[in-house]
Amino acid sequence: MIDDITINACPVFAPGGMAAVASQALATSRSESICETDSGRVDAIGSYCTGCSTGLSYQWSQDSLLIGGATSIVYDIPSGGMLGTSSYSVGIDCPTNPACITESIATTVTVVARPDAVADTLTVDHADSDLALQWTDVAGSGDYVLFSSTVPDGAFTNEVATALSGSPGVIIPVPEEPVVFYLVAGRNIACNGPKNNFATP
Repeated sequence: MIDDITINACPVFAPGGMAAVASQALATSRSESICETDSGRVDAIGSYCTGCSTGLSYQWSQDSLLIGGATSIVYDIPSGGMLGTSSYSVGIDCPTNPACITESIATTVTVVARPDAVADTLTVDHADSDLALQWTDVAGSGDYVLFSSTVPDGAFTNEVATALSGSPGVIIPVPEEPVVFYLVAGRNIACNGPKNNFATP
């Protein structure tokens, strides 16, 4: 018996040691998206055959082609893979009991491109008593997140606003702090995009 293959996206570290943010949700359907900078994991945990005295063996395939060395109950999809959709399945074998030999239903994984950097296009203007922030939209973004920090090398974990586009962008209250740094990041279904900062007095 083979239970559904499950998929997990796992964060990896990009050049410079910056952690790429990944979806940690366990896939509950037969398809999942992961960012090109993230690794993924498919597994057949829960698969079993009680009549195999020698232990089960596993062989993973991608698009019906055997993956060399992928003979564990789990397979880690490496980061930096080709963009697009691939199907993964696992064959299970038992040398002492042919009744245990079976192949899973394929599960689909889509590798999604990271959004382009917003670069130095973020502008800040006064809008009555508020601030109006706009930027140039970039390829690969479904929407955008605006972060703030009081120091330029901060963690930028404070999410200020979200927007579907850099035009019209967002309108936010004037901050109480004398200097605030803003970063805008594009994101899509699997990737949070690179961030770019702009200081406003």
